[in-house]
Amino acid sequence: MYNNRNKNYKIPLVIGVTGHRDILKEDYFKLEKQIEIIFKSLQEKYPNTPLILLSPLADGADRLVANVAVKKFKDYIDIKVVLPFDEETYKNTFGVEGISTKEESISEYEFLKSKIVNNKNDFIKLDFDKNYYNNFDDEKEKKAIRNKQYFMVGEYISIHSHILVALENPKSVGKVGGTSEVVRIKLSGEYQYFGKQNDVSYPEKGLVYQINTPRLSDHDTISLKNKKKYKIYKLFPDTNKLHEWNNEELDKYNFKDFKEHLFSKPCLTISEKEKYNSYRQQHLQINCLNKMIESNVDRIEKKVKEDIESLNKFGIKDLNVFKLVLIRRAVSTISSQNQEKMKTIENVLLFLIVLTTTIVLTKSIFSDVIKNFLSIFYPLVIVLFYIALTYFKKYKNIYEDTRAISEGLRVQIAWNIAKINQSVAMNYLSRQKDELNWIRSSLRALNIFSLNDSIRDLEKVNNYWIEEQIMYFTKSINKYSKIYSKSVDTTNMLFVTFVSLYF
Repeated sequence: MYNNRNKNYKIPLVIGVTGHRDILKEDYFKLEKQIEIIFKSLQEKYPNTPLILLSPLADGADRLVANVAVKKFKDYIDIKVVLPFDEETYKNTFGVEGISTKEESISEYEFLKSKIVNNKNDFIKLDFDKNYYNNFDDEKEKKAIRNKQYFMVGEYISIHSHILVALENPKSVGKVGGTSEVVRIKLSGEYQYFGKQNDVSYPEKGLVYQINTPRLSDHDTISLKNKKKYKIYKLFPDTNKLHEWNNEELDKYNFKDFKEHLFSKPCLTISEKEKYNSYRQQHLQINCLNKMIESNVDRIEKKVKEDIESLNKFGIKDLNVFKLVLIRRAVSTISSQNQEKMKTIENVLLFLIVLTTTIVLTKSIFSDVIKNFLSIFYPLVIVLFYIALTYFKKYKNIYEDTRAISEGLRVQIAWNIAKINQSVAMNYLSRQKDELNWIRSSLRALNIFSLNDSIRDLEKVNNYWIEEQIMYFTKSINKYSKIYSKSVDTTNMLFVTFVSLYF
């Protein structure tokens, strides 16, 4: 089960929700059970990783999923409310004919909001010009603006989520900004407002859990004919096939999986025999990193004080920025730790090379008994050398991945201080598409902490960024100077040992 300790230092998995507003009340119980199954499955597969649920809290599906999170997974799931309009305008759109009145819907929204919203950071407000909207008297014009905002909300949730949960009747007629449209853009990567697919930068496609959900407007025609109501399907990008999800399915391990776990990137305990695993690997990588953070939290907390002092010095008190700083410190600590391990193994490899060379050069002076012993020694050295190289590769992979996230977060923090809401992931490492998907998706997920407040004092932002750069490069120079000095000392020691043995 999920360990809630030190959640502030971890990279979350972000779950987006989309679905129909006109869900029948008699369907709620069975749909809630299916949502609970999905959340429990994620909790079991990624026990070190917190979840964030992105929901607009509109009527129907949005609130249904949020209710499950509040009632059953309060300590595991944080909820961020994505608003397409200001709250006043938004509330005027509430209520579904035949299900609830506007007043009933507003009351339900306010009650649910009181359970999940602790401060303004729990709201994500998309750009909306209220005055421009109110200038129109024609309801047709206003509806067109609302549809655009709904479409933007769907895109925002799709692009910032690792997994999209869609309560959808796939046979319903698609509407602009509707559920089927949000599912389509998640599977296709064809975004209109938050980044278009091109050769340089594009949002990754993603996995969708579709729950076959009846809706009031289709109930008498399509939904009753559908014998698989409430079933959960996995939808993969670039395919039209539905994969019915058996939540009790187990991952099967064999020797090939064991080798992949031991000799490839860390924490990948599952092979790519199924297409699903290529998406799940991103989530495993995040969970793996969170596990390392959990085991090093004491070391991380010692260094966090410097970050807090730096933020206080420039009067920066934004909780969103603070959250990113904590995560960056945790990730950079893991990066430094694995860099230290790399250097240790480098010294071990160097020692083995010098030792082997020394024995080869001095072999002629030994007796036959010792020579026979040394002939057995060589295979052992080769095995040790191979194991050392394997672990060096592992530590190097972790170091490079975490350093990439740390560098991306360093820029994202500066952007967020300046209230630039664009995600670094849209512009960072975009040329390396496949192998760095999980890094970009992590950075994009973390950008949900950004808000649309007024721009700060740019001089203060610039001063903070300049000092951060100076501090960063000063530390880097000092670190590499120590590493170089240590490597030189080790090399000199081994050289002296070799010379003394030879002569």
